[in-house]
Amino acid sequence: GGLTLEYDKNFPTQLKLSNELSVELGLELIPQIFSTDYQTLMLTHALESHFEKEKENFFRQNAGFNLPRIKTNSLFFIDSIVSFRGESGKKGWLRIKFEELLKQKIKDEINKEENNRGEYKEFLEASLQNIDGTIAGYFAEDNKRKNDDLIQKEVNDILRDKESMLCFRNSDGSWNLRRFLFSKWTLREGWDNPNVFVIAKLRTSGSEISKIQEVGRGLRLPFDENGSRVTPISNDNDFRLTYIIDYSERDFAKKLIGEINIDSRESIENKIEYETKKDVDLLSKKNSDSKLKEGKIINEEISIQTQNQICRNRIKKSDEISNDNIIIDRKILKLENTEDDKIEKILEKILASEKIFAKPSIQIIDEFIGRKNNSIDIKSHNNYSKETTLGIVSYGEFLKQLSQQTSLPVSILHSKVVKVSKSRNITNDLFNIVTINNIAESFNKNFV
Repeated sequence: GGLTLEYDKNFPTQLKLSNELSVELGLELIPQIFSTDYQTLMLTHALESHFEKEKENFFRQNAGFNLPRIKTNSLFFIDSIVSFRGESGKKGWLRIKFEELLKQKIKDEINKEENNRGEYKEFLEASLQNIDGTIAGYFAEDNKRKNDDLIQKEVNDILRDKESMLCFRNSDGSWNLRRFLFSKWTLREGWDNPNVFVIAKLRTSGSEISKIQEVGRGLRLPFDENGSRVTPISNDNDFRLTYIIDYSERDFAKKLIGEINIDSRESIENKIEYETKKDVDLLSKKNSDSKLKEGKIINEEISIQTQNQICRNRIKKSDEISNDNIIIDRKILKLENTEDDKIEKILEKILASEKIFAKPSIQIIDEFIGRKNNSIDIKSHNNYSKETTLGIVSYGEFLKQLSQQTSLPVSILHSKVVKVSKSRNITNDLFNIVTINNIAESFNKNFV
């Protein structure tokens, strides 16, 4: 998927991927999330979210009539500069694919009845005529490309002329189309665009600090086209960041929600006082147990029993039991050979099932954070499945993986698949990880 492994001889025990993800012993990676198909899926989902937000902020129907519009920007974190900038004067595959998806999405939006009239239609049509003008990227390596005027214009818009990113019109009255921003983690810290409403992470990042920095790029109250800060209270708006991440970062997302939940509960209950900082300082000092008691964070009655103490207590209780009371019950398990034809019949029956061969799909899970009583709650919204090419493997790889999971010879598996294919149409996309898991799970269950 374009990732490279980096090694620094000064740090012989540490490896990193080119997306700054530290590679340590025991780390599990999900290969599919680094594939081109997966990233295309995330780009598509990000565009859907962007235009939903863009229309909402353009018309602002929920906040009254004739209010100033709000420019909607989206930020994409990627790790491969070449995939965006390309080489030898040619665009990278990621930018080409994004432009292709963007063109089609704009055409679809123009064809919708509610969007095919008025200024928003003009804005969309201008975007369609100048796709390059809607996109900008900034990477550290761009500083070496001083002679490329187009790249320097993109960099200038992102870094220095941020006010223009909040406006719908340029100084000459033309539409200001720039609203899709790409970067390689460079914009994590020290950069602010308050009108970023969508953040899409096309690659897994490393530390939790960097992940928090990335989320922070979209947690600012926006400005309208007149340059005024828009607050939810004054304008009856509920501004939300759409944060699109892959499956590998689900644990971080849950943890982040938990931290927000704790902070918000304290805020709602009006219990955040000056003492909070004092309590945090106490936690960082030595002799924390006595300090915690002094700060009334824990009281004398609370006792903490570690797992080691629990184990020692159990061992002590076991020692008190008399050997006379211990009964050892032994059983003998006798294994017999199973005839091959019996196994083959089981396999045939499984392969003949209609639900065994399945096309791979990916589940899009939309969740948003909402307030519920005295806490923050996660609510589901528009969860749906979508067919994908992820997980499709060659027929040879299909048989190999199936053999590993069932301990059946490849020759038997092949002969039975061929036999079943004579009575039903088994297309290439049915040879995938989902089908392998279905067959293996069903076979192992029947065998037992």
